[in-house]
Amino acid sequence: MAFSFGKKYNVERKFDIDTSEFEYYSLEDLYDMVGGDENATFEIRGIYINSKGKFDDAPVLAIEDRYVNLPAHLTGACSAMLQDDQCIKAINEGKCGFSVYKYHQKRFDKDCFGVRWVDL
Repeated sequence: MAFSFGKKYNVERKFDIDTSEFEYYSLEDLYDMVGGDENATFEIRGIYINSKGKFDDAPVLAIEDRYVNLPAHLTGACSAMLQDDQCIKAINEGKCGFSVYKYHQKRFDKDCFGVRWVDL
């Protein structure tokens, strides 16, 4: 496929969801919302990279009615998803999701939360 300057740099809406009323939630919030059920899944409706945070860029998922902040170490994976037309199509078709799991981080002696990507 030939290079297209316009396609590469024009900002376009990639996801079919209105996020104008969304609030931000943490993975811990979602984990608690489903009572710690690590098999509960959430449909991904959009992926964004927040470049305006205090620290590094961080990924954000849009689900049905809220944004979900993800750990910064997932920025690379989420950036790759945003460049993948098949992934964007699958998200818009309701085929992509995730579940939340809890783990204990020994180095800092605290509970943390991660995601498992799932096919819906």
